[in-house]
Amino acid sequence: MREEVLLYISPEDSQDTYNFKLVESGYAIPYFIYSNAVSPAEDGEWNYSTIRKMRNGCVKAQENSMGIWEHIDDILLPMELRFLTRREPPQKYCADLINDFLYSPQHYHKVSIENRLFFYPRDVLTAIQQAFRPTHDCPEWLHKAWKVIQMEDGRRGEEDPRRKRREELK
Repeated sequence: MREEVLLYISPEDSQDTYNFKLVESGYAIPYFIYSNAVSPAEDGEWNYSTIRKMRNGCVKAQENSMGIWEHIDDILLPMELRFLTRREPPQKYCADLINDFLYSPQHYHKVSIENRLFFYPRDVLTAIQQAFRPTHDCPEWLHKAWKVIQMEDGRRGEEDPRRKRREELK
C-alpha cells in the first residue's frame, strides 16, 4: 500500500492555500483522509478547521455550479477513476462528518462529497472512537467495537466527540 503525505502550501497562515483556491473555484474536490486532514492535537482533541474551510469552499462552488460542479453528474471523480484503472474496489471506510455514520468502502457514495472523511482499514477503530457509528453494511465486529467503546466512554463520563465536531464544522 502506497501512502502519500499531504502538504498545504501557503505563504502565511492567514492566506488561503493553493488547494483551497482550487476547491473554492470548482477545479478540485476535497478528499479528506485521516490523519492528513484531521488529527489529534497534543491534548487529544481533533481540529477540524482545515476541513471546515475546505467544506465551505466546496459548497460555494457547488451552489454556483463552478468548474467541475457544472458537469458533476457526467464525470468520474479522480478516486473513482483510480478504482477503474487499478481494477480494485474502494479500500477506505468513509465517515459522514455531518450525520456521524461510518460506511464500508463500497458505500462511500452515500455521503456528500464535502462531508466525506476517509479512514484506511488500519485506522477504522479511530473512526469508531470518534463516535462515527457503523452502518448496516459494515462488518459485525465494528458494530461490537462501537458498542463497547460507547459503553466505556459513558462510564468514564467523557464528552461525546460528535458535539464538538458539529460545533467546529459550522
